[in-house]
Amino acid sequence: MQLTTILLTALALVATPFATATAIGPAGYSSTTMVTNDFALSTTCGAKNPAVNLAIQAYCSSTSMGARAAGGLAIGSPFARAGMIHDGYKVSIVGPKCPANSKWVPAKYCAAQFHYMCAYGGAKGAAVTTFGNAGCQIWTIAPV
Repeated sequence: MQLTTILLTALALVATPFATATAIGPAGYSSTTMVTNDFALSTTCGAKNPAVNLAIQAYCSSTSMGARAAGGLAIGSPFARAGMIHDGYKVSIVGPKCPANSKWVPAKYCAAQFHYMCAYGGAKGAAVTTFGNAGCQIWTIAPV
């Protein structure tokens, strides 16, 4: 029975791989710690998949379509929802139910949190997790 449950769960995740965000990495790893350790996280991510690192850099530093101003990314903007694709990998943040105080991600947190996801995510850096007020922001690194 347990093997059947595991196989069905795995099958459900394959059928809808990015429908549910999952916890990744060490428990209690704060956003501040991610920023402090960003260089190491970025290096680990780059070793796994340079395309993801380049997509993160382009996405978190873009000034495209009014998405970034004053050093951050506006969650809910068309740019944030569309994400950034580089060499077959896409990074994006959506927050359809975020309160006003979770609709802004400073650039340093954008990069550090994506690097963390990539470093602790799948073999090629793919991951889905949540950040923001009560986890209302859904962050995705996915093959396209």
